[in-house]
This record gives sequence, C-alpha cells and structure tokens, in this order.
Amino acid sequence: MGIAEQEYGDFSARLYGKAYNGRIPAVGHFELTFKCPLECMFCYCTVYTSPEHTRREVTTEQAVRILDQAADAGCLWMTFSGGDPFIRPDFMQIYNHAIARGLICTIFCSGLLATDEWIRHLQKNPPLKIELPLYGITKATYEATSGKKNTFERAVANIRKMIAAGLPIRIKSKIIDLNAHEVPALKHFVETELGVDFNPSWDLYPRLDGSKDHLAHRLNPLEVRKLEALNDGPMGCESSTANLVSDELNPKVFRCASGVNSFYVNPYGELNFCTFVRQASYDLKTGNIAHGVAQLYDHLLSMTYDDGTSCKSCAIQGSCGNCPGHAVLETGSLTGKSQYLCDENH
Repeated sequence: MGIAEQEYGDFSARLYGKAYNGRIPAVGHFELTFKCPLECMFCYCTVYTSPEHTRREVTTEQAVRILDQAADAGCLWMTFSGGDPFIRPDFMQIYNHAIARGLICTIFCSGLLATDEWIRHLQKNPPLKIELPLYGITKATYEATSGKKNTFERAVANIRKMIAAGLPIRIKSKIIDLNAHEVPALKHFVETELGVDFNPSWDLYPRLDGSKDHLAHRLNPLEVRKLEALNDGPMGCESSTANLVSDELNPKVFRCASGVNSFYVNPYGELNFCTFVRQASYDLKTGNIAHGVAQLYDHLLSMTYDDGTSCKSCAIQGSCGNCPGHAVLETGSLTGKSQYLCDENH
C-alpha cells in the first residue's frame, strides 16, 4: 500500500504541533555568516563583519557536524541566513548536506549572489522558499536603503531570473522613512509585475552591539497604521517566533516557540535562544544540540515577569511585539519595555 498524499500545510501543521508539544527541536535557524554584499543601515549584524569576526565563523566540517546533530535531534525545517549565506564559498556543500539529511530548507539572502549555476542547482534541489529583499522601485530609493551603490539593477534582474526559473520566491521589504513613500508602487510592482506576494515589515531592532542610531529612521505608529491599511493587513512580526500564547496577563517572559521546538545557531557555532537573545549560549563545536537545548533553555523558559513590571500587568500584552529579544537589545533587560512598541501596540 502506498503512502497517501497530503497537502504540505496540513503535514507541516501536524508535525509542528507534535514537535511543540513534545519539545522536539524541529525548527532550526543557522546563520552561517554575518557578511553580506549589502550594507543596510538597519541591519542588526553589520557590526560583526570585520575580518576578526569572520575568522571565528564555523568551518565547513563544523557546519556539517551541526546539521547532523540537528537532524539526529529531530530537526525537520532549517533556515540558512546571514548576512548572506551565498557569500560563503562552501555554501553549496553545506546546503547539499542539509538536503541529503532530509531537511526542508529555507534561504534568506540578498539575491545579489545568485549566479546562473546556483539557480540551476536550486531548480534540481529546491528549497521550501527563498526570501529576498526589495527596498524600493527606483534605484535611488533602493540603494539609499540598502547602503550599496550599483546594486538595484542586479537585484531586480536576479529576482526576475529566480522567478522565471520557478523557484519559490518570497519578497520582503524593510519599510523605513527612506522608502515609505514608494510602498504603493513597490506593492504593485511585486504583486502585479513579479506575480508574488509582497511582505513588508516596519520592525527596526537595535544592533547586536546595542547601537541605536538607525532607530531614528523608524516610522511613527500612525505612519505604520496607514501603511498597514494600504497593505490590507498587519506589517511586522516577520520572525517565526511570534507570540503563541496570547492570553492576557501571561506572566511568562518568553511566550513564543523559541526554546520549545526551535533553536538558533550563530555563525560561530554557538547555540542561542533566538536571533537576539544571546546572553546565554552553548558551544556546538564541542557539545551537541540535544544537550544544549535542554541545558540552555530550561532556565530561560521558566522566567516570569517580576511583580510591578509594566509588561506583566498590561492588558494587551498578547498582541505586543515587545518580545524579550527586542527588549534586551533596546533596554538591556529581557523584561524591559520598548516605549516605541508599547506606543505602537496601544
């Protein structure tokens, strides 16, 4: 008797739920490098692109070992990101190993380094999706936002190539004061001319070193609401760790999937709670994912807000984007309050 076919959405929802309830680390995110051909002024990791930091990044052998650990621990979905993972000369070897281990892969990248060779290879070994940024409909706006001259034409050309090749492309765009005026035209271009969904986000996070000068480019809450109305739905919360528990007055600090059925690995082979929470880490170059998840996350998942903390007593906390990761970058505390997100939520 053959195996009955089922829709991917039904399959993934069923397995995701089982992994969540069983605390199986089924969802992985592996940031292979902080380097990128773009220099987006809002990027949280550009502070770690010097040669000194690049030399610390995992080797091919270490990356493959981490993927083996992930698969052995029950991982099914793996996202590769950066920076731009295509900037690593060994990325094809790493990607191929993930596919061979049965991982369902997603790639976050700039799109600028997608060569014809890579496009042909991805046609034969397709990922679940490839997420690419497009910051404007004009050269001036795109390059002012991306921080790199002479990149607009190549970005659009490569997006067109990948769509024409039948690759599963998802276009996203960080909306700030430099490109907000082009959102209507950009939405029309992406949906009508390219024929794919438009996924804008207004979230701006402090950088990993705590610097915040770029936050001056945030849209104010009223501007966000106007753009959400134009986009027919909420913008932001692009992370896979959006709140899963939305009841009012929930005392837990972490109310997302992080540490329950998901994990994050930074370019140095360190297991972290999520993209932004790096106070505690576990070295996967000498340890293993199964042990690291149990050791690192139990403490964080047990954390609750102290009495008197404003977020604990907030009646609309379940809809707020002020997650611990955002809070620790912006305030220095996992339980701190981002006044910007508080204002936006209210």
